[in-house]
Amino acid sequence: MIWKGMKLLLIVLLLPFVMAGQAGAVDEAAPVRAMPKGDATRGKVVFEKRCAWCHGWDGAGEGPAVDVVRPKPRDFTRAKYRIRTTTGGKLPTDRNLFDAISNGLPGTSMPAWKGLISDQEISDVTQYLKTLSKKFARWKKKGRELPEVTVGPEIPSSPESIEKGKELYTKLGCWKCHGKSGRASGPSMSGLIDERNVPIRPANFHKPWNFRGGSSRKDIYLRFNTGVNGTPMPSFQDQLDNEKSWHLANFVRSLGPEKRPQVRETIYTEFIEGDIPMDFEDPKWHGNDKKKVVSYYFPLLGQIMIEPRRFWPNVDDIYIKALHNGKDVAFLIEWDDPTKSPIAPNKVYPLQYADGFDLQLPLLRPEDPTKKPYFVGGDKKRKMGIWSWNSESEKAVLLKGKGIYKRKVVEGATPIETKSAYNDGRWSLLMKRAMKTDNDNELQIEAGKFLPISFQALDGSEGDTGSLRSVSTWYWLILKPNIPPTRYAAAAVAFILTLGLEFVWMRRQNNA
Repeated sequence: MIWKGMKLLLIVLLLPFVMAGQAGAVDEAAPVRAMPKGDATRGKVVFEKRCAWCHGWDGAGEGPAVDVVRPKPRDFTRAKYRIRTTTGGKLPTDRNLFDAISNGLPGTSMPAWKGLISDQEISDVTQYLKTLSKKFARWKKKGRELPEVTVGPEIPSSPESIEKGKELYTKLGCWKCHGKSGRASGPSMSGLIDERNVPIRPANFHKPWNFRGGSSRKDIYLRFNTGVNGTPMPSFQDQLDNEKSWHLANFVRSLGPEKRPQVRETIYTEFIEGDIPMDFEDPKWHGNDKKKVVSYYFPLLGQIMIEPRRFWPNVDDIYIKALHNGKDVAFLIEWDDPTKSPIAPNKVYPLQYADGFDLQLPLLRPEDPTKKPYFVGGDKKRKMGIWSWNSESEKAVLLKGKGIYKRKVVEGATPIETKSAYNDGRWSLLMKRAMKTDNDNELQIEAGKFLPISFQALDGSEGDTGSLRSVSTWYWLILKPNIPPTRYAAAAVAFILTLGLEFVWMRRQNNA
């Protein structure tokens, strides 16, 4: 029993790392691999060893880890498989099952098993899954092949094709769930449930690395034509032909980047002349051809260190830009959130709180910047300085953090100027503060010196409050010093003079 508990704990702790590893490639269809002939008897052994921890020993999706994975594990007894090449409502083919086990389902707790177990074992599990529902045996008696969606000649992506796909997206009502921007923020989102009455989120088309069935345009083409069994996502096969399917796939794929953004360890804060604008659209925040303002990408994971834990958060990444002018420092943070919380409580989302964001720095400058506070809100020994914002007040305050439940406002703290805006599934937040202050109980920020920085986010409609939140690990922040052009000129002059003196000295030596 103890060993089972340890196994479950390992599964839970490793899930975020497993998923982070499998969610890298975007817009690349998985290669077709040979599929050995499977044996259900052998497959049962593999299933009980590898799969039952989530899916349960009877395959009904109620394994020991059911409460800490998202979405809930598949109930194989219902035979409602979501990722298929078969037409709407039909069972999957053996190839569909084999590929799903091999490649995993990005954005979920289902890892890619290829490389972890043999192809023979995957084929064996495929056959065993078919014994868990009588629907497969009944179909086999019919003696017919399962009907599959035919993918016709490709229509390459182009501005014209994307525009036609956008028109179809509106006409078919895709925006009602996925939002007009494609950020999963449609008006129907808050009431969506699956076949087991479990809340379900529509796909965010700006994050193709999380597409369950793959992010290639062909994969997207198939999803629109097959539908996603057991969810509110229907098949549009009767309303689409080959041309329309490609246009729609091209539009959806155009919403996300070609590759998942890279994570960088350090935020380099650009120096600018004059005031730092509190306007999201100001050109100073976007830079120009000579000087770019980099947008840094950081993933967030659920807070699983302190109870109650958030294993699968809804806010799973942020983008941040930073500027300073020698007097003030400012951050522009953006993240996707399908709702501006709190929303009206309903059966699907009964607990409602404000959305929130915490930018975390040490409360005081450490002598050794590598000795950081505990990343989940600080600790008694090393206190956290938290720029804490929430969507109800639309203001940020400085908190002293000695732990996630030990936070209090720093009296007399220098004001943090803020501006926030929510637009169709995306928050934008500006926070600005003086670098040097008269308060000895808060951080004095200097250019040219490294500071640890981390982030936390709360989705109020998801029930995030207290320890329920998204968190990041520590990264580094450094403000680039202002180096006047005259310094470079002086260095160049010194270099030329030195070179000239050396030349004169060598001439004299040769003539001696």
